[in-house]
Amino acid sequence: MNYWQVAAGEGARDYSSTFLKFGIMLIGSGSPGPYFDNEAYYTGHHNWRAQVVSFAKRVAKDDIVILKRPHHDKWQIQAIGRVTSDYEYLEQFDDVEGWDLRHCRKVEWVCPPEDKSHPEKKILVKSLSMGTFKRVHKREAIEEAEKILEEGNKQVAKEIPQPARKISDEDL
Repeated sequence: MNYWQVAAGEGARDYSSTFLKFGIMLIGSGSPGPYFDNEAYYTGHHNWRAQVVSFAKRVAKDDIVILKRPHHDKWQIQAIGRVTSDYEYLEQFDDVEGWDLRHCRKVEWVCPPEDKSHPEKKILVKSLSMGTFKRVHKREAIEEAEKILEEGNKQVAKEIPQPARKISDEDL
């Protein structure tokens, strides 16, 4: 079993609610098309393409994912998930807060338990790194993930919506 980190956006872009709502994790860019139909394109050594290769080929069912957001000089852990599906390419996520995030894996998310005396309390760690999707090796992050999986609140996922029906200019 491997541990991964996936970004939920940064700044004003926060698509963690989409991840939690539908029980998924998404990355982009999806514009070149599905990974397995465009493998030669994605295996080039260009910035974000390597993350798509890992996402499509190296992630396995039951791997653990840390959903993160930047928080000053640390990372906020928003949820921990267990991967439940193989790679999928879903057209319905071609515009999530302005990003094309069609590379998908289904995930059972668990959110950190609420601290009733400090409801605004965030779980922060330094042991994650910049980037949309990467493997996690640092013990601090792995231990925090395991703790949240044990003590957290399992999220109930809604059904993923069907892709929108395309209409022609004439119909519009």
